[in-house]
This record gives sequence, C-alpha cells and structure tokens, in this order.
Amino acid sequence: MKSTKVVSKRAFDETIRALGETSEIVAPVPRGYGRFSFRKVEDASALEMEGYLPTLNPPKKYFLPAEEILVEFDTPGGESVASGAPVDARARKDSVDRILLGVRTCDIRAIAYSDEAYSDTFEDDNYFDKRNRATIVGLTCEEPCDDRAFCAAMGAHDAEEGFDLLLTDAGDQWIARIGSERGEEIVARSAGEDMTAAREEEWRALRERRDEAFESTASKIRPPKESLPELIGKSEDSSVWM
Repeated sequence: MKSTKVVSKRAFDETIRALGETSEIVAPVPRGYGRFSFRKVEDASALEMEGYLPTLNPPKKYFLPAEEILVEFDTPGGESVASGAPVDARARKDSVDRILLGVRTCDIRAIAYSDEAYSDTFEDDNYFDKRNRATIVGLTCEEPCDDRAFCAAMGAHDAEEGFDLLLTDAGDQWIARIGSERGEEIVARSAGEDMTAAREEEWRALRERRDEAFESTASKIRPPKESLPELIGKSEDSSVWM
C-alpha cells in the first residue's frame, strides 16, 4: 500500500471539510502559552500553523478517554440492583467515526505500542472499537520541537507504519505518504498526483535536512535504548519508583 503522492493543500482542505459531514475531525488547536490540544475542528487549516508542539494530552485520549461509560443497565420498574431484580445490561459502544489530523510521528509510534498492549493476552473491545473507527493523518517534523527532544534517540522522528496518511509540508502542497486504503481514498478525493522527478528530489532534500537536524538529538538517551528493558528489570526494587 505504501506510495507517495502530491496533494494541493486547498483540495485536501476541501476533502476534509466534506468528510466532516459524516466524521468528527480533530486537530491540534493553540491553547495559549505555546501549548496545543487536540480539539474538534471543521477543516484542515490547523495543519498549517507554526510552532505546533506535541500536545500535553496525546491523541490516544480518543481511544483511552479519562472517563467512559462501559455498560448501561435497566431493572424492571426502576428497582435497585441490590433487590435482586433481573438486570438488562448492554455494552456501551463509541459510534463516532473520527479523523485525527496532524498526529506527530512520536504519537503515531506511541499509538502503535498501545495497539500492541491492548491486543496482548486478550483484545480490549472498547479500545479497538474506537481505534478501528479512527483515521490517522500524521504530520512530519522537519526539526526537533525543542532542545530536550529525544525522539530521534528512540527512532520516533519518522514512521513507516501506523498511519493512514503521513503528510510533509511542501509549500502550497502536501507530500502524502499513503499507509492504508482510507488514506488512498482521501488522496483520490483530493485529486492527488504522482510525484514528479523534481518533487522527488525536493522531498529527498527535505528528508536529508530533517535527518541532519535530528542527528544532534540522536544521542540524548544514554545508555542505548536497547539496554533499557534489561536495566529497568534489574531496577525493579529501586527506591526511585516510590
């Protein structure tokens, strides 16, 4: 499925507006003091804002909400459950189709780990009911978001999977990497075009500049990340956890 197309920002915005008639659109919205939060929006213009940092509450809050009704039940005549009356119980499902716009690659990687965790041993129906109804449109970072960023050290400054679309800013166009049939449909509705040789060269240059920009952050974590599971296991009784 992996392919790359060029999409006009105007056409993409029109497509997202149209999809908003049947899906909830959420994107990072400025909250003041240089902070951002994923909130419901009407179009894709939020993706063009400057200085968008990863949000304090990650987008996985739409799959793991802080509060959630899991089960609803009724008793005949409104009697108390404690009375022993028969109970009619039913699971509560999230029926919202949702498009998450502007998900940074670090959050894309984090969602992939959540998918793995909530499908291990048994699959969490409530998590995947929301997860499978979501379309993830990612947005690449062209430089570290701040001097404390350690995404490159964890290999999270880019993503090869876990998204339906991954966008790179190219002026009045998006370079769109397609990761699923959903992403392909959005690009088709936006009249996406094949990459020209000139655009391929521009994209290659963008990626090289990005890799250079992140190179200085790649050694932020010491020891190497491959050692972390073993070290954490050996530190199970450390007082730091208190």
